[in-house]
Amino acid sequence: MSNAAPSDNDKLLQYVERALRQNPLQESAAIIRRRNRLLGLETAVAPAANRGQGSIDPSAQRQTLLKQIETIRATFWTMKLDTLRESLAQLDAKEFPDVDAVVRRLTLVAKHRDQIPRILGQKDFDPDFFRVFKDVLIAAPRDSAIVKERALVAFGERKLRKRGTRMIKLIERELPYFHQLESQWLKSLMAQRGTVSAAQSSQDHFVDERSGFSFPWWGYLVIVSLIRLFLSLASDK
Repeated sequence: MSNAAPSDNDKLLQYVERALRQNPLQESAAIIRRRNRLLGLETAVAPAANRGQGSIDPSAQRQTLLKQIETIRATFWTMKLDTLRESLAQLDAKEFPDVDAVVRRLTLVAKHRDQIPRILGQKDFDPDFFRVFKDVLIAAPRDSAIVKERALVAFGERKLRKRGTRMIKLIERELPYFHQLESQWLKSLMAQRGTVSAAQSSQDHFVDERSGFSFPWWGYLVIVSLIRLFLSLASDK
């Protein structure tokens, strides 16, 4: 006696069970391939994806996307706006949810980049804080977290907090979309109170009277060295 072929409902349940056991951040490509197979789309999609070459290695594809994103970040604020938007539109990261989230974030910032001239030259404009804010808007999450933490420490000094607060209010008034993207962080900056002395702030952190919100040269070396170490360890694994 032969076993009956599984019904469509059985196949769907099997797909859901397997998908729930997989990590969408690491196995998104496999999940999509299994979905396409279930829906009968695999034969239509595969030839287009593999035309003239072997199957694409998801890991290599991911690394290529990340390199392209870093290249765009390097000239994000100086690249011609049309070129920037076109470059982002060409990035197809749908198979990698975490990378796709980064692309969508950069696309949203690029969409509103032409509004920035509104605040340049205004009375409360602070170029030092604005450099930090622009880094936060487009940086990788791990890099953004470092910059945010240092800014929180810097706002513990009263004079810098007053300067920064005026700038944040200017951003909220003239660039509401950018303010909304980082509203929680900006609110926490404005709520910060003195936790370090002015002398300690200028010596131990990235703020002093001359450089405003800028990092000292050795701060960049430390951060770059740590990032390279983490990447090296990840590569060895």
